[in-house]
Amino acid sequence: IWAYYEVVLGQEVPYPSIADLFWLSGYAMICVALLTQYRLFQVAPSQQQKRMIAVLVVVFFLIGGFVILGPIIQGFDPEEILASLLNIAYPLFDLLLLVLALAVIFSLEQGRFVLSWHILGLGLVFMAAADLMFSYADWNEIYFPDSTLNGITLLIDTLYYVAYLTLGLAAYTYRQISNSLQSVTMDIVLRSLTRSNILVFVAPDGTVISLSNTFSNLIHSQSQNQYIKKPLCEALKIDRSVMADLIAKTIEHEALSTQ
Repeated sequence: IWAYYEVVLGQEVPYPSIADLFWLSGYAMICVALLTQYRLFQVAPSQQQKRMIAVLVVVFFLIGGFVILGPIIQGFDPEEILASLLNIAYPLFDLLLLVLALAVIFSLEQGRFVLSWHILGLGLVFMAAADLMFSYADWNEIYFPDSTLNGITLLIDTLYYVAYLTLGLAAYTYRQISNSLQSVTMDIVLRSLTRSNILVFVAPDGTVISLSNTFSNLIHSQSQNQYIKKPLCEALKIDRSVMADLIAKTIEHEALSTQ
């Protein structure tokens, strides 16, 4: 839609337009996707990672609030409510996207697709940074892509190009890793499924319903049936509060395979 106005009609894109509806919908879908995937990772950031994420969140929200959002909110025009709300929504969504992308980058340290997710997160950081700078430059009327290029215009457009290329590289990397590991994964599963997977079925209160034969290898015992209908924490010799947390996560996610 944006390209149709700019290239075909040769007109300035109206603001607001139907293009803004799709653009904002894209923010919502990306943020929901990142939140959903982050929960599926079942990762617990270390204290150092939490501090790093917290510091970055505070810094970005302070800079974004004072430099970008503050002047836009002060310039709210009651006669153009929709346009004014969009002016606030864009940098707000960008800040949220930036925080989620940084959380993914700093929280994931292991796994076969960690490289792909780091590249994806970096691409989203570039995109959010470009959007935030665009909001600032457009509000202050210093974004001139159609005339003599200034430094901030060149930086914004370059960041957009780099963001698209980085996101494409993330998708390509993910595909390459998937293709390279698929046949190997199938071979391993077919040969060693019954020896490498330990299955435990528990009731909501944490008592054992059923155990696979390989469970005895985990607890170093020849008699694993003694734990049927008993709390799993007794077999694993772990604290009840830890077990309660695992049970809660299992109920929430329907299964756990990495904890």
